[in-house]
Amino acid sequence: MISQPCLRFVGLSLSGTKSTKSSFAILEYYEKQDKVVLSHIFDKISVLDQVSSDELILENLKNLENLTSVFVNAPLQLPKCMRCKLVCPGYDKCSEPEIKWMHSFYDNESIQKKPHKILSPYTEKCAELYWKNAIEDEKFILDHAGGANKASIMFRAIYLNRCFNYIKRNNKSSKNSNKKPVNWHQFFPQLSVWQWGRSLKVAKSHLRFYSHSIHGKEAREVFLSQLSKKTSLFFYDVEGKKIIHDKHSFEALIGALTAFSHYNNEYFKRPKTFPKTESWPIVPI
Repeated sequence: MISQPCLRFVGLSLSGTKSTKSSFAILEYYEKQDKVVLSHIFDKISVLDQVSSDELILENLKNLENLTSVFVNAPLQLPKCMRCKLVCPGYDKCSEPEIKWMHSFYDNESIQKKPHKILSPYTEKCAELYWKNAIEDEKFILDHAGGANKASIMFRAIYLNRCFNYIKRNNKSSKNSNKKPVNWHQFFPQLSVWQWGRSLKVAKSHLRFYSHSIHGKEAREVFLSQLSKKTSLFFYDVEGKKIIHDKHSFEALIGALTAFSHYNNEYFKRPKTFPKTESWPIVPI
C-alpha cells in the first residue's frame, strides 16, 4: 500500500509446540506519513512439508526488513530458582533479591487476605505477582511462568529468541544482518488488552471476555471496531476477519500494538524496588 521505508513490529502469540494455534502479526509504521498498517497476520501456524512451525516462524522473522522488536505472550527468562547457580539452602533461607522480594510480596498480601500463600520461585516470577494487582480498576489471574499452562510456551519462546539471535549474528544474507539489534520482550495479553481497551472506551465486560469461547468473538469485534475508529491503524478485511474469529490472531495484534507503545515510550517503567535481574514485561500505559 505504501512504498516508503517503514519500521516493523511483530506480535507473537504462541501456543503449545504440537498445536496449530500460534499466530504472529506484522505492524508497519511509516513515520513520515504517521501511518500504522497491519500488513499481515500469519495464523494457525503448523508443520508444513516436514518443516516445523518454529522454523516457519524464524524464517518469516529473519526476512523482515527494519524489524524493530518482537513481543511474545510468554516469559523469555526462566524463574529465579531455575537459573540460579548457587548452592541452594532452600528458598526459606535464600537471600537472593528476587526471593526476598517474593517473600515480602506474600507477607504483605497475607495481611489483606487469608490464607497465607506459599511462594514457589521455581515456577513463578516476580512480574506475575507484581502485575496481578498493579492496575487500579482490575485484578488479573496470571499463569506462573513454569506452571502447567505456561511452561511449554515459555520454553518455546526462549528457544525462538535464542535461535533468532544466532541467525541474525551468523546469517549475512539475512535482511536484518548488521542492523540494530531486534529486541524481544514479553507482554501479558490480558493487561495489554485491558490498557488498550480502556483507552478506546471499550466496555469492561468485553475486555474481560475477549478470549471466551462463546462471547469472545463479539468482544474482539467491538474492540477492533473501536481501534479502527479511534486510531490511524489500517488493516485489510481479511486480516480483520482473522482477528475476530481467532483469539491467537487477536493476541498477536495486541502484542504488535504493545510493541508500538513501547517504541513510543508509552509503557509502565520498572519500579526502583523491583529486582534488577528479573525480566520486566511491557505493559502499555
